[in-house]
Amino acid sequence: SCVNETGRAGGRLDLAHLIEGSDPNAITWVSTTRDGTGALNSAPLEVGPRLAEELFAGRATVIATSATLAAGGSMVFTADQMGLPDAGTLALGSPFDYERSTLLATPTGFPDPGSQGYEEAAADAVTELALASEGRALALFTSHASLRRVADLSRGALEAEGISVLVQDRDGAPRQLMRNLMEDPRSVIFGTSSFWEGIDIRGDTLSLVVIARLPFAVPTDPIHRARSELYDDPFGGYSLPGAILRFRQGFGRLIRDREDRGVVAVLDSRVRTKRYGREFLEAIPRCTRLNAGIEEVAARTREWLAR
Repeated sequence: SCVNETGRAGGRLDLAHLIEGSDPNAITWVSTTRDGTGALNSAPLEVGPRLAEELFAGRATVIATSATLAAGGSMVFTADQMGLPDAGTLALGSPFDYERSTLLATPTGFPDPGSQGYEEAAADAVTELALASEGRALALFTSHASLRRVADLSRGALEAEGISVLVQDRDGAPRQLMRNLMEDPRSVIFGTSSFWEGIDIRGDTLSLVVIARLPFAVPTDPIHRARSELYDDPFGGYSLPGAILRFRQGFGRLIRDREDRGVVAVLDSRVRTKRYGREFLEAIPRCTRLNAGIEEVAARTREWLAR
């Protein structure tokens, strides 16, 4: 039909437009899936101008709310990303008593995330902590490959104690794994990407969140790489604020109600050894803190959850 022909012609024009790379606000790249299928991808270089023009323009008042808008104590980064550089901001304190409800553990003696032996150490830590919490755990990763390796290394010891290992994509989609955890709390979800946000499990069904690595974007990711080039200081201006916001989102998976109680363990040694590490810790509410070896952290986890 004429309509179908017009649609196909429009699609060909869009494809040619992408291939030519003539849009200065477009990031275009080719990717392949695991089965070898190729895909041509495109994303806006800057989302803010489009939001400002198509969503916010002409409105007398726009109110944007979230529990994780601030990075480094400021909302400037988020406001700029949203196309609202002149927006007024207001930060309100949390209604939760984190010092009473949350033990934040940063295990000592951990290898650097990029060093040999890190995944083995992470698997040992997840195992020790999940045994202490009797499952009821979510382990957050930034890489599917690392997630699968750590899960495989942890599986034997956990399953021997009757704790199920649930791996994102391998054992089901996020919603299915969440249902599995709620039906059988003696489980550990190994998740990435979508598990860092939007997960709302209240009560003691989720009592332990393990953050395996600080959630910096992969430097070679086409979108991250292109947007980083907009900044004079790509790390401080873009990578770090983005990672801090993601970290806050991951931390926020634990306490969802005034009566919730639990443990967040950060296995990435950079949170203690790098100058920027304290910015991550300062970005989350004040908690009861513990810096100790993994055996003591596991023991304190058991005690904390028994109260």
